[in-house]
Order: sequence, then structure tokens, then C-alpha cells
Amino acid sequence: MRKHKFILLVFCFVICLTACQPIGSETQQEPLAQNKVHSNFKKGYSQYTNGIFGFYLTFPAAWASSTSEYREATDQYNSSPDSEIRIFIDGDEGNYICVYGQHGQIAVLDSDAYEATEFHTDSGLSGVLYQREIDARAECHLVFLENKHLAVSIRMDLDVFQKNEEKIIGVLKSIEQIL
Repeated sequence: MRKHKFILLVFCFVICLTACQPIGSETQQEPLAQNKVHSNFKKGYSQYTNGIFGFYLTFPAAWASSTSEYREATDQYNSSPDSEIRIFIDGDEGNYICVYGQHGQIAVLDSDAYEATEFHTDSGLSGVLYQREIDARAECHLVFLENKHLAVSIRMDLDVFQKNEEKIIGVLKSIEQIL
């Protein structure tokens, strides 16, 4: 039984850490779903609605984004989560926020290596925000408690994170469950 739990834990960690790794120079520039304006929509912000996993968020309109659906891993690409939006800070694909849905339960393995704090969105979703600095980069994971299939992964240069921290936290706080 312990062996099965360990294997499941390792699998969840691998999914969480590889789900939002950079996938090469090709970026899908699909139009964002703009089918419903919610009460927290602000001027100068773009909105994204994900109908598959039932969530909504806003982010600064000046930041580029791409969306994707699940794809199998190939020699050129990592596999991806079932549905995601990547938001690139200042247009840099190496500095991103990835909000994704996954049909399997999401967890952070080796959570002791992170500083963990309670987190609440403006709409009342609660989760745990795991943060750490490693090799002059900020790495954060937000795992929601009510929706075990929705999470956020943030990876960016530490100076970019510090410069944009208020806006980044604003993006996380804007996440709303709509289904």
C-alpha cells in the first residue's frame, strides 16, 4: 500500500512540475475566450474564461498569453496539462504564469522545500501558495483546496517577480470558479 501511495505521489509531482515547462519557441496565439464579462473585470486588463475546467481570470492586457489543450509528449515538446493559459510577463516566454486544469489530482511533491501560505482569491476560492527562490528565479505553485483539478505554476526571474509581484498576485486573486 505504501508503495502505491509513493508512486502516486511521485506521479503527481512530475505532472505538476512538468506541466508548465517551456515548450519551445512556437507559441499558440489563439484569441482569448471573451464570452462573459464578470464583475471583477478592470479596464486595461484582458479576461480569460476556460469552459473545460470552469474558471475565469483577468491579467494585464500588456502581457502576452497563449492557450493550449492537452497534447502528448514528443521529441520537440513536453506533454501539457489538459487545458491551460500561459501569461508571459513583459512578453518573455521564460517569465510566466501558467494557470491550468488537469483531470488528475494536482499536488506539490517535496512541499517542505517551499514556504507554504494560505491563499484566498477575491471570489473566495482557497488554496495553498508554495513559494521558493532557486537559482535567482522565483518558483510558485498555487494548489486550490475546493477544486483539486485547478492549479497555478509561476516560474520567472526573481527580479521580474519582485518588480511585478502586486500584478501577479492580482492575477491569482482574480481566479474565479464559474461552474
